Amino acid sequence: MSDGKLQDRPFAGIAFMIAAFVTVAVGDALTKTVIVALPIMQFLVLRSVSVLTLLAPFFMRAGGFAVFRTERLGLHLTRCVLNGASLLLFYVALRNLELATLFAIGFVGPLFMTAISVPLLGEKVGTHRWAAIGIGFVGAIVIVNPTGDGIQVMALVAMLGTSLWATSMVLVRKMSSTETDASLLAYINTSLLLLGAVGAPFVWQPVEPSQFGFILMLAVTLVVGQWLMLRAFRLAPIGVVAPFQYTGIVWATLIGWLFWNEFPAPNVWVGASILISSGLYVMWREQVRAREKAAARSA
Repeated sequence: MSDGKLQDRPFAGIAFMIAAFVTVAVGDALTKTVIVALPIMQFLVLRSVSVLTLLAPFFMRAGGFAVFRTERLGLHLTRCVLNGASLLLFYVALRNLELATLFAIGFVGPLFMTAISVPLLGEKVGTHRWAAIGIGFVGAIVIVNPTGDGIQVMALVAMLGTSLWATSMVLVRKMSSTETDASLLAYINTSLLLLGAVGAPFVWQPVEPSQFGFILMLAVTLVVGQWLMLRAFRLAPIGVVAPFQYTGIVWATLIGWLFWNEFPAPNVWVGASILISSGLYVMWREQVRAREKAAARSA
């Protein structure tokens, strides 16, 4: 795991983000399998212990408890609170929504990230990308389907969780200039363990061997996915890489169909198509800007 500084390699960043969300889709499926059988707080403890165990050799190479040394404790704690709240909301929604539908609602995350990166990071978002954000929000509204019935409450729960997660990821970009990957991973996973430990003793129940196996596999996907996402945010600005979590709906749909016979409603596909189109437009605009910069330098 590298701790390289921020770079401007948009296509490498995009590749890492796509790989991250392939991994995320698999991890979400494993979570859905276990979360319906175990209390959320107990699951959070088991998940966090497994992840920290896998990360322990990495933390030791990075200096052991030295990974917690930081001059930006306030930002770490803020990110931990935001991430913990978003994860609890995600688990509640995951119990009640189809995997692909939840994934599609999560597509609003890049819109929040791109918008929030302006005041928090000072990143520049031009008129074209603001237009893409606006169109993307229309897609999010179509997915939530406020005029329909059945999923509105859980859809809003998922939307709130996504907005909190998006804000926490903007803080990752803000902190990446001074904080190592080890520090970012140590703080977030330790905080999730502590959060689960608050409630787990009151709801603990026996765990079947197969559930332990699923949780261990989930831990592997979480470690790999977190690292891939951290690398993506180091390699390129949020507004460039964030939209490419959209590709995850393909894997989420395939997994949901194969294992739970789930298939998103038509409004989910329409809304997701709008969101994906806005993301592709952002990519095209980034290519245009890169060519313009290259032409200006050679002039």
